[in-house]
Amino acid sequence: MELNISQLPSTLELYWRIFQKSENPEKPWPALDLELNPFQLDSGQLNKYLRIFNFSSPEQKVPLPFIYVLLQRAQLFMMSDSQMPFKLMGLLHIGQRFEQSAPINPSLPLAVSMRLGPLQPQDNGEKFSTFADIIQNDTTIASSESFFLKRRPKRNKKIDRDIRLPNEAGITGSWHAERSVVKQYAALTGDRNPIHMFDWSAKLFGYPKAIAHGMCQVSHFWARELPKVQRRSDVVTADFSFKKPVFIGTELRLELLHAQQSPTLELAVWSGNTDLHLTGQLEFH
Repeated sequence: MELNISQLPSTLELYWRIFQKSENPEKPWPALDLELNPFQLDSGQLNKYLRIFNFSSPEQKVPLPFIYVLLQRAQLFMMSDSQMPFKLMGLLHIGQRFEQSAPINPSLPLAVSMRLGPLQPQDNGEKFSTFADIIQNDTTIASSESFFLKRRPKRNKKIDRDIRLPNEAGITGSWHAERSVVKQYAALTGDRNPIHMFDWSAKLFGYPKAIAHGMCQVSHFWARELPKVQRRSDVVTADFSFKKPVFIGTELRLELLHAQQSPTLELAVWSGNTDLHLTGQLEFH
């Protein structure tokens, strides 16, 4: 089914759509496509994003992780469609991929083409993706794939553990997952999933405390740590995998793994010496 819309609903209308969405696991998995007619990038939203994460560069480039913010409301709209068998509340964002062939020009209109990927059974639930293309001047200049998990009790009780430990020589920075940043990001994107907002609401979904959005950690890395890596070229692809929830208040440490002349940069975000929360790989021109 194709959802062709000229304008997304207001934030309140979107929240009501999400809130009243029922869950029926017996529903067949739908084939959904969303075409969003050309619209102007919200410069106010972009500037708020840059302030929340303290981007220091005055240049007018749109940071690659902002693509997720740009697409978030359209993604929420599609995933709250009545044909979807799941509620959005409690879904986990477990991974993110970006590709970019040209920078987004914030002064030009852009269109979005989005589709829902197939449902894939996992040992701990069901996984699916949303795919999106960003189009300017009739050309696809960037694409996004977001991975989500509808968590279920594990059939296999075996505990998954990452064998590798952080290399202390590769630790280049640290920060805290701050509640104020999480709340600002939730307000900016419209992603007020209960697992992010309050400790008591996160407990309803089996977590001891509220969880920071995975893209908060990606955005912090992009704003504060990536500029320390001397590169003369732009990122063309970025892959992130959210391995373990980051509870609000956690101190995180960044490990970079890269060769000086390599076109690829790998990263890992840890808490302590054993808990791996995020891995990523960036490729440059």
